[in-house]
Amino acid sequence: MRRFFSWPLFPLTLVFLVFVARVQDLDHNKSNLITPGTLASAQPTIAPNPGNSGTSQGLDLKLPAYPVPTKLKIDSSKRFLVRADGSPFVWIGDTFWKFSKLKREQRIQLLDDRKSKGYNVVMIRVGTGTKGEPAGFTGNLQPIESHFQQIDHLVEEANQRGMYIAIATGWWYIVRDYDADALYKFGRFIGDRYKDDDNIIWLGAGESGSHSRKQELALHKVKSLVQGIRDGDTGNKLLTLHADFQRGTSLSNMNTLVDFNNWQTSQWCCPDDLPRKDSRNWTVWEAIAYDYEQSPTKPTFDAEAWYENTNLGGGEPATPYNIRRRAYFTIFAGGFGHSYGGSGIWDATSNFSQALQYEGATHIGYLSQLLHALGPDFLKLRPSQSMIVSGQSSNYDQHIQATSASDGSYALVYTAGTSNFALNLDQLSAESVSVMWFNPRTKALTKESAVKRGSQVNFTTPGKGDWVLVLGR
Repeated sequence: MRRFFSWPLFPLTLVFLVFVARVQDLDHNKSNLITPGTLASAQPTIAPNPGNSGTSQGLDLKLPAYPVPTKLKIDSSKRFLVRADGSPFVWIGDTFWKFSKLKREQRIQLLDDRKSKGYNVVMIRVGTGTKGEPAGFTGNLQPIESHFQQIDHLVEEANQRGMYIAIATGWWYIVRDYDADALYKFGRFIGDRYKDDDNIIWLGAGESGSHSRKQELALHKVKSLVQGIRDGDTGNKLLTLHADFQRGTSLSNMNTLVDFNNWQTSQWCCPDDLPRKDSRNWTVWEAIAYDYEQSPTKPTFDAEAWYENTNLGGGEPATPYNIRRRAYFTIFAGGFGHSYGGSGIWDATSNFSQALQYEGATHIGYLSQLLHALGPDFLKLRPSQSMIVSGQSSNYDQHIQATSASDGSYALVYTAGTSNFALNLDQLSAESVSVMWFNPRTKALTKESAVKRGSQVNFTTPGKGDWVLVLGR
């Protein structure tokens, strides 16, 4: 009989195991190195089925359906966006502001790649004519037809793929530099041009919502732009105002102009540099929680988070770990979706094709699959921090964010790094609660034994790093 293992191989085996453990630690310590599938090896893993799907109990992980786009609306709870038939619209977007710098075939490459990963929204802007970006208008905001033909093409190609285009009608300085009448006419032109396209979402002017630049934007001029869009579009589509750097639309009276709120939680560098109305900084989950408590109730989300592989503000470039935790914190704190951003994509630079394959972008696609697997039950989610009994931390590397269904049927708990924690499961409806772990780096599902409902139930993650605990599905 052939020997498949002998003593001389043992040192090599030991070296290999140490290497694997080191790679796992590198990802948790904000490295771009990822080893798919290794962290869940301590537990039996449910391997994905053919077709990029994995099924376990009440979850079927696969790419979301891309039906023909319909006009979106706000659901009855005023927390979520839904399609015309009332089905949930889970916003998983990418930031492609300077799309017009690239050739048409490259734009199609982005749409196809993002669809293959689970994205359904692409955010663009009318070109400003600066830093190599083609202009979408001449003096006094006169539209340039050839530029809008490029937008037409992207909108149509996205529609054919069941995807939505979120349009900013320029950048914040068009509000600063032009008068109310010119802004109204420009907004009306754009609204009218796309009034028959159901896959459009309006972002107003980029960074015009709750502005914090040295010169505050005049509210009456922002109103004129918005009114122009709505008049041209005949009021058919949802509209928000893309928030300024480190701001949210809810922080000013501009929130009276929007159908849903949004934050730009900072794509520049640091995870803890959000402003708040007092002297302390906000965390991402505090920003979303602030919106969640506002009246009147409006949906909210993070429209522009820390960009992957970008250090525009002089800090460390965001890694896949940074990208993931921002997204999970946002949605589990009450957001209806999340927009990803990456260097080379938002600014359409020479490394565009390489940037499409950033690991963080793939991991946001896994989040999309998890949320879409909930089906209509996604609309039941609500923040549930009261579930967390022990193990909580305000540190981004250790924070835990919990969300649960309003009827107590299931819960999702994201831990950024805390391996041991306790939850109060009394708010869940079943006496015996199913337990699974979702690996946000690989989308692998790890099933464990069911637990009894109780006021303090202890959990330990299957390995190091961030994990999602899935209860009751």
